[in-house]
Amino acid sequence: MAVKNVSIPEAYKQQLLKDPFNSFKAFKGTGEAVQKNTGKAKNFMKSDPQATGDHTVLKRDPKTNEVTNYETYKSNPLNPSGFDKEQRYDGIGKGHINKITKQNVPTPHVNGKSIPGGVREVYPNEIPRKR
Repeated sequence: MAVKNVSIPEAYKQQLLKDPFNSFKAFKGTGEAVQKNTGKAKNFMKSDPQATGDHTVLKRDPKTNEVTNYETYKSNPLNPSGFDKEQRYDGIGKGHINKITKQNVPTPHVNGKSIPGGVREVYPNEIPRKR
C-alpha cells in the first residue's frame, strides 16, 4: 500500500491540532495528511505501527491526562496491520447492549470478540489508576 503525503489547508490544520482525545495527531508545520475520525469512528483506536509485539494503546483526556480508553493488541502476522484487537476498555461514552443477554452494559465497560455478547462490565483490575 502506497502512502501519499498531501498538503492540508491551514484552516484545517488548526482543527486537527485541537482533537480532544489526541487519537490522531497533526504536528504543526509538517503539512502531512492526518485521518480525522468523526461519528462512531471517533472512538476507534489503531495499533502502534512501531510496536514489535503485543501491546496496548491509550487514549487520554487532554485536560486531566487521565486514561479514558485503551485497547490491547495481539501480534498476528497474517493480519495486514500485524495485529488483532483483543479487547477495548471504554471509561467514557455511551453504554452498549450485550447481544446475548440483551441487557444494557453501562460505562465503564470492556468490549471484545472473546466476550460472550461482545461487551461486559469492567473488572476492578481493568480500571486505569488515577495519577
